[in-house]
Amino acid sequence: MSYVKAFGRVRDDVVAAALEATAPYAALAGHYANDATDTDVPGGAPGERGAKYWSGKAGEVVNGIPVGKTPSAEPAVVFQDDNNNIFLKVTEADIKHPVVDLLKTQAASGAVAGAVTRTVPSSKPRFAIEDSNGNILGDFTETEFRHPWADATKRQALTGVRASSGLVRSSQWDTIQALAEIIHIIQYGQSNSVGWGQTPLRNTIPLAWGLKFSTGVRAQDGGGTAAVNHPAFASLFETEVAGPYAETPATAMVRMIAQLLWEEDGIDITGGTLGKILVSAPGEHSKSVSDRSTGSIYFNRLKDDISYGRSLSDAVPASYQVGLTIDIGGETEYVNNVDAATYSAQLRQLRTDQMTWAQSVAGNSRPLPMLIPQVSTHLYASRTNPNIALAQLSLASTDDYIALATPTYFLPFSADNLHYIARGVDWLGAYLGLGIKRWLYDGIKPMALAPASATLIGNTIIVKFNPAKTRRLVWDTTTKTAQTNMGFQVVDTGGAALTIASTPVLVGNDRVAIRMSATPAAGAKVRYGWASVDATVAGGNLRDNRGDDIVYDRSGDALRMDNWAPIFEIGVI
Repeated sequence: MSYVKAFGRVRDDVVAAALEATAPYAALAGHYANDATDTDVPGGAPGERGAKYWSGKAGEVVNGIPVGKTPSAEPAVVFQDDNNNIFLKVTEADIKHPVVDLLKTQAASGAVAGAVTRTVPSSKPRFAIEDSNGNILGDFTETEFRHPWADATKRQALTGVRASSGLVRSSQWDTIQALAEIIHIIQYGQSNSVGWGQTPLRNTIPLAWGLKFSTGVRAQDGGGTAAVNHPAFASLFETEVAGPYAETPATAMVRMIAQLLWEEDGIDITGGTLGKILVSAPGEHSKSVSDRSTGSIYFNRLKDDISYGRSLSDAVPASYQVGLTIDIGGETEYVNNVDAATYSAQLRQLRTDQMTWAQSVAGNSRPLPMLIPQVSTHLYASRTNPNIALAQLSLASTDDYIALATPTYFLPFSADNLHYIARGVDWLGAYLGLGIKRWLYDGIKPMALAPASATLIGNTIIVKFNPAKTRRLVWDTTTKTAQTNMGFQVVDTGGAALTIASTPVLVGNDRVAIRMSATPAAGAKVRYGWASVDATVAGGNLRDNRGDDIVYDRSGDALRMDNWAPIFEIGVI
């Protein structure tokens, strides 16, 4: 049963055919024809106007009323106006519409061989209209229609959303914008950066606009010298080797960058002719920032990736630029009980050393930014204080060239509560891609959904956030299991928990109200994301609604790209 809304009436050809075959219809049609009213049908045979009139009446269905389906060789639903002009006819095998008909005609003649081709791999099947050269003119899935006109309309909407959200390019980031033909992203860090245990593989279709070294995203998979491990470039896709090393965030990251460039800016890099993105992952599982610092085997891997990235680009020839480094880690620091100050100093030094090497290879003084996801595994290491997560948030707030891509507590973890399942790796990659698009292409540094203030009013603490304009705060207990008090805690100066009287509530678009059982004394603090209802992965249920507009792999996994509140602590005033 189909429920249809239309501007005119909806006609079901099957219903019409059935009614036209009845005796009452024949009598009415004949009566109408005998009334000498056929003269307004030029060239019409006797009874033709009557037949047309009653045929139309037989098939009309009032807007919004179910359209019946009668067994037929080809059931059809037709959208037409009051004058019986057909706008759209849908059957099980075809769609008849002027735009679609034109596309079919052009495709058959090959007249649009220069049309933009959309070839982003998707995990859902799609119906595509192609010309004789394989250029996709339009395609359909169960959730989306893509066509140049529809894409342009969506792009205008997304551009308006971005502008109205207060996302404005800053000239401060002009020196780091992506300019070269080959942009190299260094995906450094611990186990989640190199795909440790993250199976099964999801991204195995080579991307024309993505590059890796031919030995793999992890060039060290080559198992030899630097030269052996970096013989050439190859199209980007994920591979698995013994260890187990498998899916990394790299491919999803590059797919997200391409998706946003197309949707927001109308730039299609998927053909590989408008620049390519090279990704390498020289890190290692269980290795802290200190383990991966200058002089280590892992830092030497990073240096080799950059050196061969430049030399292989020169051989193309193509301009080369290290766009950004990513540091995915913090887990081992929790295990080793590293303090926040030490970690912060080490990460800053690591970025500086990476920048120094990249500048020496490139022969310029371009700053090298660093993007980090916020670690959320302190409970795994039996730590009640997420000091490394807090240090990461502080670094992103105080260091111009370090930004927080996303907290990670809402991602789907594997059973060990330390690594992500492959879908979680993809989702992390998409957040990294969004951060890179904003910073290197749009000139907007990614900002965490962190609190601006916590103010005591009577027995209530009002926590103020600064979501982007047009965004609002949302409780999400679907993506992340509902946490006690939505992830919020209030403690006194000694860290002892104070009683929250009822579940926090949202106020307006940007505030959370926490009602206390008693007025907190001076020095109280609000914490978020420190605990877990099941003692696995700490976190909370607060995010904004950015995912209403930005969705990764729209016709596939359709992963919302909401901005989640980071793990934090803030004093009450």
